[in-house]
Amino acid sequence: MSYLEVRHLSKRYGRTNGVLDVSFDVDTGTVFGLAGPNGAGKSSLTRMLATLVRPTKGQITIDGLDAMRKARTVRGWIGYVPDVFGLYERTKVGEYLNFFGRCFGMPWRIRQSAIVELLKLVDLYDFRFADCQSLSRGQQQKLLIARALLNEPRLLVLDEPLTALDSQSRLEMLEVLRELASMGKAIVMSSNAIGDLVDVCDRIGLMAAGQLTAVGTVPELVRELEVAHRMRLVVLQDADVALRVLNESSDVTEVEASRNWFSFTCHGGQAGQAQLLTQLIAAGVKVAQYAPMQQPLHELVASAPPTPVSPDQSRP
Repeated sequence: MSYLEVRHLSKRYGRTNGVLDVSFDVDTGTVFGLAGPNGAGKSSLTRMLATLVRPTKGQITIDGLDAMRKARTVRGWIGYVPDVFGLYERTKVGEYLNFFGRCFGMPWRIRQSAIVELLKLVDLYDFRFADCQSLSRGQQQKLLIARALLNEPRLLVLDEPLTALDSQSRLEMLEVLRELASMGKAIVMSSNAIGDLVDVCDRIGLMAAGQLTAVGTVPELVRELEVAHRMRLVVLQDADVALRVLNESSDVTEVEASRNWFSFTCHGGQAGQAQLLTQLIAAGVKVAQYAPMQQPLHELVASAPPTPVSPDQSRP
């Protein structure tokens, strides 16, 4: 049994589906990423995981407990960082964490010890007397993570934690997340840019229109999405024949032609690509170049058709 189990989770806002039939698992010591454009349902999903929003349907299980029925209990196991900052003006870093430690009912000595350890973990110890508002955006994001860790949560839910960070702040944040995972935390983090997730996540779920369309490791997602791949074809002659073969092939869509140069989407993976090349040669086309066009994963994601994911497919 995984530490976090999400089964057939849905959330409706009136007649609109914010999240629709989402299922996945997250084990301790692993990072699970949610990638998708704005409006894909990521924030609604993370708020449900944090027990801040009740699902319309489905179930969230944390360490064997129903998160909705036992919300008061499981909230003590969750650290949540929303996509908007909640920092107070004219409050120093140490005071900010001390306030939330008191909210958690932590005794003074334990509270002070935890604050020192967390500030060192996120590399903010030297800023403990600085005003929260004077910190850079990356430092503020790390302070929010320190706050979320005060109650020693077993599950960390982060909504867009890398948004608008510069490259150095992003690298520092990724290092913090890797260290937290090595400490045994189960981490769920979302981003509208899949490039933010590939360097830290063990598995990634792709979201679109409230649905989880694919789940897997980065290599698994690349293999799955490359079933339909953009191809480049250059011919020495008989461009008209090549165009006819492309248009007649059931595996080819979105053909673009310019003299003896063609680009198109070939479906069916490597088998489909090989079959099309055989058809071109058999038609007498002299092929000078025939190869997949290099596409970053985020472009492959954008071009991939949604494929509903069952609970069994979502398991590692």
